[in-house]
Amino acid sequence: MSGGGNLAQYYVAGTLNSDKGILKTEQGNSFDNNINLKNYSLRSNITLNITPTTTGIIRTSAQFDDYTGPLGGYDKWGNLINGGQRVFREAIWSNPVMFPAIYPSSYLPYSTHPLFGNNYIPTTKTLYNNPYANMVNGFQEYNSSTVNVQLELKQNFDFLTKGLSARLMAYTQRYSYFSVMRSFKPFYYNLVKIPGTDNSILSLLNENEGTEYLDYNQGNKILNTTTYGEFALNYNRTIGEDHDLTGMLIGIIRNYQTANGGDLQASLPARNLGVSGRVHTPLRINTFSSLISVITDRSVFPKIIGLDFFHHLV
Repeated sequence: MSGGGNLAQYYVAGTLNSDKGILKTEQGNSFDNNINLKNYSLRSNITLNITPTTTGIIRTSAQFDDYTGPLGGYDKWGNLINGGQRVFREAIWSNPVMFPAIYPSSYLPYSTHPLFGNNYIPTTKTLYNNPYANMVNGFQEYNSSTVNVQLELKQNFDFLTKGLSARLMAYTQRYSYFSVMRSFKPFYYNLVKIPGTDNSILSLLNENEGTEYLDYNQGNKILNTTTYGEFALNYNRTIGEDHDLTGMLIGIIRNYQTANGGDLQASLPARNLGVSGRVHTPLRINTFSSLISVITDRSVFPKIIGLDFFHHLV
């Protein structure tokens, strides 16, 4: 939606996306372990013509993510992987005929938990991996939000000298994220034939390890904020018919801070302060000169000052 008049113009847009996965949900569970990602975003721009030579712009954007899905994990290198990736990775590397993913409840009609199949690795007391049990034994939720607010002011200084203009811009960004995992420990069974008969029964393999309730584990909590400011002074003028003079001077300031750095060094704000400029003067004989200077100050690094002069003949 957009509109406005001579003094102000506005633009507002919003989106809602809902993506669902193709994972199966165990009917005996009271929760849904399938992937469900909802994304909400909102953006608004407001332009104000304060004076004939002054323009102000206010930009606001926000994005929110709500996710529910199977439990994530870590690969063999210690990298965090999401739940969907973990499910398909485990399915690829599992034996599909070693044991059933789950036995019918008719084997134990009075059981109050799913009858997941499994078996011991030969000569060990270690169970095989059952990717289906790992997929339906719990779920993970995470919520994240990112909010940006930007202010910009543009000023034309032609009433002072032709070709001179300035721009002031500042923004702040706030980001937050947290996750929660809830799961139970599966009971694993193996089908054992009764000696001397044609009948088989289920044998419980991990009687002291399985649970019938959802446990709780808290995940990562990430909170950070970024603040940025920028001032630019531009000059662009043609002198006579063959001489152009352009220049720019820009200064920036940036501050980043996190709420859970984990140690003293990481908890310190990261700050940057920089000033740079450029002058460009093409002449009649197709030569041009440019002067570039950069001054950077970082609170976590030594001060760096550079000054270069270039002269080219083409």
